[in-house]
Amino acid sequence: KKLNCRIIANDWNPNAVASCKANVALNHLQKNFHKVSCQDAFDFLVDVGLVPPLREEDLTMDASTTTTNSLLLPDHILMNFPLEAPKFLSALRWWSASSITQKLAREKSTYPVFHVYTFAWADDRRSVKDMAIDVIADNLIPLGGAAETSYQRKEELDRLGCKVQARIIRDVAPGKVVVCVSFRLTRRLVKHIQGDFL
Repeated sequence: KKLNCRIIANDWNPNAVASCKANVALNHLQKNFHKVSCQDAFDFLVDVGLVPPLREEDLTMDASTTTTNSLLLPDHILMNFPLEAPKFLSALRWWSASSITQKLAREKSTYPVFHVYTFAWADDRRSVKDMAIDVIADNLIPLGGAAETSYQRKEELDRLGCKVQARIIRDVAPGKVVVCVSFRLTRRLVKHIQGDFL
């Protein structure tokens, strides 16, 4: 509320959505919540990135007149279901790099930072954090299909401008932890995900 942030929220569970809406009303945060939806996370993430190309009239409007039809991209996207969250990153293949870049330039904004929770464990070739980053990278830019495991992909994502960081959240079982991997989405990453390597 103090930061005047705009929030869009989603959960598959209708009871969780009802609780969120009740909490929003109880805490008088209606102004901050643009949308609370109950849909599949993949579809939700696709919808967030479907930014229509700017029209001629959009170029003459002040950015402060943004309407619900031209939703600003969020600054942060939190995906906190470690069992499935990394799999939903494939939704970024549907984001339009050119439309988003054009819109962000007009709004003097940046691509969002993703915070993706995942399970990880150390093995003989990498640490817990390195494995978590590899899980995220494998879901963003798969290498070798499901049969091959890729290793040490942080540098690859950082070359695309992602500034990847990982932090351990908590142990959930012997040798298994929840890790939050944060990275900035970039135009280069979106184009790379979509197979445009130039």
